[in-house]
Amino acid sequence: MKHIPFLIAITGTLLFCLYNLFSGAYQNKAVSPSWRADSVPPSAQSCKTCHEKYVDRFQGAPHSRTLLSGTDPLVLSRFGDKSYANEHEKAEFRVHGGRLHYHHSNYPEPVQVDWVFGSGSHAMTPVSLISNAQGKDQLVQLRTSWYPNNELGPTLGQNTNADSLSGVERIGKLSDHAETMNCFGCHITNIVPTESRLTEDTVQPSVSCDRCHPGSVKHLQSQESGNESHGQWGLDWSKMTAMESVNRCGGCHRRADEMNPEDLTTQETDLPRLASVGLTLSPCFHPEARPGSAEYLTCTTCHDPHAPASKIALDYVQTCRKCHSENSPVSVTCSNKPDSNDCLDCHMPKVEVAPHLKFTDHWIRVRND
Repeated sequence: MKHIPFLIAITGTLLFCLYNLFSGAYQNKAVSPSWRADSVPPSAQSCKTCHEKYVDRFQGAPHSRTLLSGTDPLVLSRFGDKSYANEHEKAEFRVHGGRLHYHHSNYPEPVQVDWVFGSGSHAMTPVSLISNAQGKDQLVQLRTSWYPNNELGPTLGQNTNADSLSGVERIGKLSDHAETMNCFGCHITNIVPTESRLTEDTVQPSVSCDRCHPGSVKHLQSQESGNESHGQWGLDWSKMTAMESVNRCGGCHRRADEMNPEDLTTQETDLPRLASVGLTLSPCFHPEARPGSAEYLTCTTCHDPHAPASKIALDYVQTCRKCHSENSPVSVTCSNKPDSNDCLDCHMPKVEVAPHLKFTDHWIRVRND
């Protein structure tokens, strides 16, 4: 009888955990990107002495241009003197003094474009920064973005008629300072210690080596001193399970455990944007698989993070056929088109999530549509 109170307590704790698990309380695990290094990380060029082929390939990779200044030549060429209009508004980008400015019919004065988010593989979205009452930067994500067809269009999620909005939100979505820091956190290598301003002097833009290989400072120092060990990395990708690897990418590309279960359904039209989430929902995905095993499938199985993504479908089909072939002990062959190379068209089609904007759906599955 003396064990009954203990058993009741344990049972109560288990029921509470199960309730929270299935009610979604443990699903919204916001993952803040690790964007502030202990010391300023070296540039990619500093790594070139030993890793020349990776650094050279990386120059064309989307991660090398996730954040550009409003004065960047690529930004000026893609946005300068271009306009977009619909029945409710007209937006135009003009270059003044070597910097991009945004003119909007629903706002009394032009605003300076401070930064542009996005590599251009899917879109490039300009942002302006304003100071709040405490003197800290807040991000205004402008209503008009650039798309790969070289046309401007509405920024994703900003189709609301600007007439129904007020103040600065007439020209874009306003984020508070904390959210602003997290937004920048996924598009940079490092921010020098600051709690207020995000200037070209305080931001190391785009995602460089240290974001995926933390510890690069010690590694470089060790190499320069002739230490045979070349220093210890802060992250060893070769020892990660499939889920650990995908979640590392998902820190910025989203993780399934950040989301509610009701959002992880085929009816959720936004999921194709979240490749790392879709992959973990796939029957092909084995969370505990380890590098070297036949079941190991992660983002880097198909995508070289140091290079632009291949545009050749057959490159990806060959990866599919490593498992989905007659000789594979891991998976079955396709029953519908066993000799076809149309794997992607059926199981990973491109989905339009907004005008001008398509994403490959990484939730690999048999579809009924």
